[in-house]
Amino acid sequence: MLKPARIYDKELQTHILGTWYGEKSMYWNSSSYDSTINLFEDNYNTHQFVSIDAQGDLQGYITYEVDRLANKASGFGIISFNKNPIIFASDLKQVLYDIFMKYGFCKIEFFAYADNPAIKTYRKFITKYGGREIGIIRDTAKLQDGKLHDGVMFELFQSEFLSN
Repeated sequence: MLKPARIYDKELQTHILGTWYGEKSMYWNSSSYDSTINLFEDNYNTHQFVSIDAQGDLQGYITYEVDRLANKASGFGIISFNKNPIIFASDLKQVLYDIFMKYGFCKIEFFAYADNPAIKTYRKFITKYGGREIGIIRDTAKLQDGKLHDGVMFELFQSEFLSN
């Protein structure tokens, strides 16, 4: 079940702190250090959600930026705390559906590091729903391992998502 992240601020920050220094946070933070999540006072430019199971336990965090001029959602941040991946995946799919149907955005764009273990899932998703891999950005960021990493850009349009 999706809930506004601000409601679960302390619990979310505790979970994020628990990921520090791990390989997972290297791809999440997109930098050479870890930090807590800056939760905003409103949802005009950024939507921030937590995924919660029936017992109220935090499953993950999903955020994205809203570009009202281009009518798109971008800058996704997705982190699962691996407690119940089925619940988290269902909530993530609900977020995507809401972007297109509830909020009426025509497109989503997202970025992932080429060597992120989740990249296979992202490519499978984008293929299933008719999106495309826009391209590779070489040596886009130095992460916690001290190396430069390539990034991959993806896009998916509302019409493609809904027809699949």
